[in-house]
Amino acid sequence: MDASDDDADLVRLRTLHGRSTIAWVGDGLHRVTETHWLALSGAPHADYNLALCHGPEGGEALGACIDTITARRRPAIIALGGETKNHTDPLTQACWVPVGSAPLMTVGTAAGRTDAAVRPLAGDELGAAQELVAGTFGLPPDIAKVALTTAPDRVPGRTVWGLFCDEALVSCLTAVAIDDAIVIWSMATSASERRRGYGARLLGGALAGARESGARTCLLHASQAGERLYLAAGFHVAERWDFWSRRRWVLPSG
Repeated sequence: MDASDDDADLVRLRTLHGRSTIAWVGDGLHRVTETHWLALSGAPHADYNLALCHGPEGGEALGACIDTITARRRPAIIALGGETKNHTDPLTQACWVPVGSAPLMTVGTAAGRTDAAVRPLAGDELGAAQELVAGTFGLPPDIAKVALTTAPDRVPGRTVWGLFCDEALVSCLTAVAIDDAIVIWSMATSASERRRGYGARLLGGALAGARESGARTCLLHASQAGERLYLAAGFHVAERWDFWSRRRWVLPSG
């Protein structure tokens, strides 16, 4: 595979990821192109108003994303990938600051293993998954409803997978089917059940289930803590995104 093939595959992965944000963007703004995407739920939480700019036009698309976010007056995060990582002037001029980075990671679904304790959740079980997501990420109830809506018909292609221990839900994740891929969001494990291998088992079972449905690839962006889990599960880093936001939105005051 030459460099142009690598670039084309990265554009595809970025675009798939952007399309998958429909899992939580709801009735907000959802725009996906080959050079950038916007997923603005309108919720008062930066993690659910996201953009990725990665195309060769650099500041032009980035400036438009900043303007759109500013007009909506909601906290947000803009990720930079590809060539746009070298065009940060529009962000600094708008008083945005770097707030970290995260890897875009991928693995083939062949890495998954069927697990009898892992299965898709029924509609009446989504409330328990929503509570698990809220507890794991420290989200208030109104934001947890954005992260994982309990109205399954609103998100075509979404499956919420759960791992059960003694009939209790201890870990869950959202998988969104896009073309021949699945994109994972909101992987959560109960605080009292962590460090027992449940996350790895859940991932394996979800990948196996997705493979049976025809998916060939899985992708996600990982937190610093999650990256270790995903590497151990066979994922590799496709690229790293730089995150920018306004200081008052994401950094503690002091």
